[in-house]
Amino acid sequence: MSRVTRSDFATALHEAPIDPQRLEADPRTAGLGLESADRDGDGRIADRELDRVFEALDRLDGRRDGTITTRARNGVAGDVLAGVLASAGRRGDTDAPDGALVLVGLTDASRTEAARLRERGAVRYVGDSTRGNVAVDGKGVLRDLSTEEHRAAFVRSLGLPDSVAEQVRDVLERADPSVHRELAGLAREWAGAYRGRAIPNRLMVSGHGNGVLFFEQNQDELRADDLLGLARAMPRAARQIRHVHLAACQHGYESRMQPYVEAFPNLESLWGYAGFSPSGAPAHEHQARWDVDTREGLPDRGRVRGLRRDASAAVWTRTRGWEGTSLRPLPELHERATAAMATLDAIREGRRPPGDPTRGPLAELYGTLQELTAHHDFRDQDADFRRVWLGRRDQVLRLRFFESHVTHAFERTHGTTLSAACHRLGIEPLRLAGSTRAEVLSEITRFEAAADSHPDVDVSVALDLLDRGLRKLDSDLVPPRWL
Repeated sequence: MSRVTRSDFATALHEAPIDPQRLEADPRTAGLGLESADRDGDGRIADRELDRVFEALDRLDGRRDGTITTRARNGVAGDVLAGVLASAGRRGDTDAPDGALVLVGLTDASRTEAARLRERGAVRYVGDSTRGNVAVDGKGVLRDLSTEEHRAAFVRSLGLPDSVAEQVRDVLERADPSVHRELAGLAREWAGAYRGRAIPNRLMVSGHGNGVLFFEQNQDELRADDLLGLARAMPRAARQIRHVHLAACQHGYESRMQPYVEAFPNLESLWGYAGFSPSGAPAHEHQARWDVDTREGLPDRGRVRGLRRDASAAVWTRTRGWEGTSLRPLPELHERATAAMATLDAIREGRRPPGDPTRGPLAELYGTLQELTAHHDFRDQDADFRRVWLGRRDQVLRLRFFESHVTHAFERTHGTTLSAACHRLGIEPLRLAGSTRAEVLSEITRFEAAADSHPDVDVSVALDLLDRGLRKLDSDLVPPRWL
């Protein structure tokens, strides 16, 4: 066939969705960005997404006339079309192209980062799907990972040895449900190692971070322990990983990097941020320079000198060890943190505005507390010392984004309960979303005054939510994913 119409193309792929991974692996289609047609992120290109692939092929033949001319003078469109058709209906047995990267994305910005990195080579993106918590399994079946039955079926489809499959299932069961898709997608990427295949030997994890979690506001919450647990569950895959980039705040301190070195025994380099990581264009530039370096050798933190957040960049290599800004002595950090407690109390009690969450006093204190709790000597302190300062560190993070994030998320989550309680008390609804710390505390006081003369179970529930959630900032009621 010398000309393929849109209808011909859709018919050919009607019951055999395109596998984005095979597009990246096939030399005829690698590097063209066709995998980005998977707009809903479900791991297959089907239905209306096929139009994007067709239009790209239509442009390739140089005519843009609504047909793909497979016998064009340079033959490019025909070769690419053959690669596209070959990628349909077959899954899971493709060697990774040289330099391939798996990017586990927790934020919307992660997709843009993947697109930028794809300009240089193959990037296999693992992130959220607009279709919900679904993933394509090793046999091409779409699985709903919110059910235990489908999670078990997903793992069975990967063709793993029984002992490995059991451990992978355990990792999924322990993890927060919000990241079942990300962990399952990464397991599918790594499963090829158990069929004698080469898997991408570079890994990037992108999101917000606090040193313990990678997360996204109101969505995902991936524990570093779950990511490392998957590596330990799939040791044959972990041995193929050579370079890891932790594109998130606070994960680059030496003490927090060490578990990755242990989980990936053949690791050559690990990049992270001992402090705040860059975002937007500066993040793209950091990642691009790391990408170039790790295709041919080892990354050098000096390559980002002069860029935003360059001082936070830290790198571990097998040849040089950990390199980053030196931590201050623990006694000095403790003294600085203790001196800032009066300011923290004033902000927490609404007597002082918090200032800019990225540059104000809380941001400075948060950096100090992260450095304190990541310090090698911190683990040698007594349990009460560690508990107190870990708690203050996490409370400062919630206070930094109290007005911009916490109040909005709290009202979305508990608004119905609070409104019903206000109605029972005969008072105006609480004004929470977007309010300052002082305004919220005043609203809580107003609610408590009305509740004193009207004891009621529903009112008591609302009181508890307000007290523990907004006044005390209990982590159970204000999770990191809100921030």
